[in-house]
Amino acid sequence: MTELDLAAEAKVVDAVEKRLFIDGKWVEAADGATFGVVDPSTGEIAYAAEFCRHFAGEAVRIDGGYQTAPAGNARFLIARQPVGPCLLITPWNFPMAMGTRKLGPALAAGCASVIKPAHQTPLSMLALMEILAEVGVPAGVVNCVTAMDAGGVMEPLIRSGLARKLSFTGSTRVGRMLLEQCAEKVLRTSLELGGNAPFIVFEDADLDEAVDGAIAAKMRNMGEACTAANRLFVHESVIGEFGKRLAQKMSGLSVGRGTGDVKVGPLIDEAALAKVESLVADAVERGATVLTGGEVVAGNGYFYPPTVLTGVPRDALMADQEIFGPIAPLNPLRRRGGGGCRGQRHGVRAGRLRLHQRPAPCTPCRRVDRDRHGRSQPGSRVEPRGSLRRRQAVRPGSRGWFPRHRRVPRDEIHRHRHGLNHAITRHHHPTRLIPGILLSGNSTGLMR
Repeated sequence: MTELDLAAEAKVVDAVEKRLFIDGKWVEAADGATFGVVDPSTGEIAYAAEFCRHFAGEAVRIDGGYQTAPAGNARFLIARQPVGPCLLITPWNFPMAMGTRKLGPALAAGCASVIKPAHQTPLSMLALMEILAEVGVPAGVVNCVTAMDAGGVMEPLIRSGLARKLSFTGSTRVGRMLLEQCAEKVLRTSLELGGNAPFIVFEDADLDEAVDGAIAAKMRNMGEACTAANRLFVHESVIGEFGKRLAQKMSGLSVGRGTGDVKVGPLIDEAALAKVESLVADAVERGATVLTGGEVVAGNGYFYPPTVLTGVPRDALMADQEIFGPIAPLNPLRRRGGGGCRGQRHGVRAGRLRLHQRPAPCTPCRRVDRDRHGRSQPGSRVEPRGSLRRRQAVRPGSRGWFPRHRRVPRDEIHRHRHGLNHAITRHHHPTRLIPGILLSGNSTGLMR
C-alpha cells in the first residue's frame, strides 16, 4: 500500500469523526458550534469512525495461504481477490455506523458497492457519501440509492446478476426474501438478522448490579437495537424484589425530545409505536402485570415510556418476537438449568448475572462467551447482554473455527453442521444446549 493510500485512509477516519449535523446543515466540529443534544448511550459517530479505522488496519493483512495437498503429491497456493460488486442494505437504528460497517470491508477488499439506507434515515448515509467523496474515494466506487420502495429497487439489482455479493442487516422476514432472490444467481450473502436475546438473573446475584445491567442491556437506543435484551428471566425467589427495583429505576428515566436532560427519545415511526403498544396489550390480555409504563405518552411524537411487565406468559407475542422498544418483560426462572425457559423455540444462552464465579469454560466456549459478552464489534463497550441471532457462520478451516488440534474431552460434544457450531457441555453452564456462532476476524465474506 502506497503512502498516498494510507493518507487517504487516514482522511476517511478523521473526517467521519469531525462532522456534526447542526441546525439543518453539516458543520466541521472544529468551528466550535454546538447544539444541546444529549446522546450518552450510542456515541454513533465515533462508533462509525471506529469501523473505518478497524477495516483500514485489516486491509494490510489480507493474505493468502499455502498448504500441501492431502495426497502429499501437490501443493496449493491460495490467493484472495475481491469478490466483485456488492449490494449493501443498512438498517435505520444505527444508520451511520452500519454504513461504515459494510462499506469499510468493501473498500478494504477492493470491491465497488451500491448501498441502500433505510428510508427512515437516508440523511446519515448521504452525509457519509459526501465525506467519502471529499477524502478522495473515486467516483463510482461507492454508490448510494435511496428509495421508499426497497424491494422495487433492490430486487432487479439482485436478479440482474451484475452484483456478486449481498450484505443485509435487518429482520429475519426480509432476510429470507433476499436469500431467495440471491439464490437465482448464486450470490454470496452476509445476513445479520433479528435477535431475541435473553437476560438471566440467578438467585445469588447482586440485585443492584443486576438492575443496572438489565437497564444497560435493554435501554440502549430505547431498546431499538438487535443486541437489546428481549426476555428477562429472573429466579422466582428474587423476581419480586428485582421487578420492584427495575420498575423504580425505569420509571425515573425522562422521556422526550433529544435536547436537554432526556434519557429516552421517540421510537422510529408510527409503525414501531403501534407494534410496541400491541405487544404490551397482548401480554396484559394474557395475564401479564404492568409494574410501570404501559401507556402511550400523550402529545405529539412516537414516544413510549420505559415499561416493565411481570408474569408474561409463554404464549404472549413478545415471547417470540423482537420487541425493538423500551419494554422489559420479566419471566420467573424456577430452577437452574433453564427450567423456566423451556418450551420456547429460542435459546437462552446470553447475558447472566451471578454472585459466584463459575468454573472456567473450555476453549471453544470461551470464544462463544467472548462473542456474546465482549468486544464483538469494534469500539463497542462490554455489556452484560447477548444476542442469539440468525447469522451466517464462518466456514470450516477459516479463522474463528474450533481449533483442529484440540482434543475434545468426553464430557463435551461438538457438532458441526449447516455451518453452525453447537457446544453441548455437561458442566459450568446454566443450560445444557448452548448454541454459539463463531465469527472470524474477517466475517464479511468480501474476499474469495
